[in-house]
Amino acid sequence: EALSKEYKIPLSLLKKTKKIKTNSYYDVEPAASNENYPLIIFSHGKGGYKSQNSVQCEELASNGYVVVSVDHSYDALITVFSDGTIAPYVSDNPKKVGGQIEADKITNKKLSSRVSDVRFILDNIWNAKNYHPIFSLIDTSKVGMFGHSFGVATTVLSAQTDHRIKSIAGLDGWFEPISAEQLDLGLKVPFLHLGRKKWRFNPKNYDNMERLSNNSADSISHFPIKRLQHFDFMDGSQLASTSIKFVVAYLSSYNKEKIKNLLNDMLLTYFDHELKQKSVTTLDEVSKRFRIISDK
Repeated sequence: EALSKEYKIPLSLLKKTKKIKTNSYYDVEPAASNENYPLIIFSHGKGGYKSQNSVQCEELASNGYVVVSVDHSYDALITVFSDGTIAPYVSDNPKKVGGQIEADKITNKKLSSRVSDVRFILDNIWNAKNYHPIFSLIDTSKVGMFGHSFGVATTVLSAQTDHRIKSIAGLDGWFEPISAEQLDLGLKVPFLHLGRKKWRFNPKNYDNMERLSNNSADSISHFPIKRLQHFDFMDGSQLASTSIKFVVAYLSSYNKEKIKNLLNDMLLTYFDHELKQKSVTTLDEVSKRFRIISDK
């Protein structure tokens, strides 16, 4: 219902998604192991939700990572807490909140709250390892993070302010909410970005990314991707029927298997190199297999 209301998609087109089965199991005990695994945190986009990139989270978890995702309360499409209470999505649409100035204030508050969410996760994993059996399997010296859209801005600021995060990645990042001061501060950790070739309605978005890159110790590895739309960088491309794709402007008709393999292979190769020091192949070598990646 929340998806239907926010994105104006007829509810009848969304009902079938309830029958989709993932490759995951709920509430299982982790296998006994003498090995510790790197941690990766995922941050969803504005109006998104914690399971919006389950395809990438499953891929990473299937290859020796512990993945933690969070609903950013009041910026997630809907947040349902364990006691049944709900935190609704709070809009920062200028037309709904009284103008651009007020909208920017709300966005900035959301971004600050999102970074606090990530810090809260890390603090609990560090200080409450008995909270969940899987926490004890985490190698806390190897922490990565990735996000989609607004989740990329969240990822960048989290890495700037929390030195426990050692490498980050972004999927079609929204860089405009990051202030000039934060852009000039740059990054001290590696950053992989996969995104559309152009943000047509946000022409300054990639200017901000370039400014961040120019001020960073390591330049951003940016791979512009042709033909894809914003929601192709999340589960939308995998779950949407043809009829939904005609309704939602942010989805392309590109082959969903190739989209899945592209995002999964690039992210896994990157984090394997940065957090596991595995270098079977390089990002450039992986990218050459996918003809939709443009020259950087």
